[in-house]
Amino acid sequence: MQTPPMLVARVLLLSAFVPLLVLPASAGAEHQAHDLRLTTDTLEYCQSLARRLESMPGHTEPTPRLLGQQGRRLCARGHVRTGIARLRRAIRIAASRQADGG
Repeated sequence: MQTPPMLVARVLLLSAFVPLLVLPASAGAEHQAHDLRLTTDTLEYCQSLARRLESMPGHTEPTPRLLGQQGRRLCARGHVRTGIARLRRAIRIAASRQADGG
């Protein structure tokens, strides 16, 4: 008895996707070693980012300082998501300058 071509095609297609289902599970195991933070768009998280920025050596440089000020002001005025985005950007810039040595 011969197998219908459509059945063969389906089996081949499914066998091609099985490794893709396994990959995300193994990739997730690598992330468990890192510290993960659960964040929410709240004023408290915004203030936490502002404190984190202020504790970084590069926070007084013009770009991180300006972004930090804008982020704090946006959060205080109720634009928390935009404020958090500015603060995160300021932290990334300050961290990259710190890693570069200045």
